[in-house]
Amino acid sequence: MDSFLNNILELFKTFWDRLLPFEVIEEYRGGIILRLGKFNRTVKPGLNWKIPFIEEILERIIVTRTLNLPGQSLVTKDNKTIVISTILRYSIVDIKKYLLNVYDADSAIIDTSLGVIKNYILSWDYNNIKEEPRRLENLISSSIGLTLVNWGIKLEGNMVTIVDFQPTRSLRLFVDYAYKNDAVKDD
Repeated sequence: MDSFLNNILELFKTFWDRLLPFEVIEEYRGGIILRLGKFNRTVKPGLNWKIPFIEEILERIIVTRTLNLPGQSLVTKDNKTIVISTILRYSIVDIKKYLLNVYDADSAIIDTSLGVIKNYILSWDYNNIKEEPRRLENLISSSIGLTLVNWGIKLEGNMVTIVDFQPTRSLRLFVDYAYKNDAVKDD
């Protein structure tokens, strides 16, 4: 019964929102108006007028956000296995591109960033990464930034930060060592 009542209330709220000829956009949000499903104009914070049932306002938070990227286990150019974790800070600078050029922006940012990081790590030696992490961060930031701009997103301060960088021991190397030294015997 609660589910049915919630659906009725949601339907009423949607109808009411479509009926109102205006919508208030908060200071930290931006949006666009679609007229019969097509882009018509962008909206700014404050009171925005719309034609009921003809126009729809899509809005999103546009202020700076931080995204923690999941750690990646990667192999460097000199075949050292590392785990690297990064964060990036970004904001939405073109709400039209953000809403119309990419379906799921957070997933697209994560996937793109992880791919760029992987490509750089594969092309760098372990010692170079260890000795020049800021240079690596700048190169990664520039590369990610070039893609994000197409979606109306800007990296804040060209900011991709490596927060954790650790070499890992390979289980395969341990097993190879054990077999070579007869530590593991077949029965």
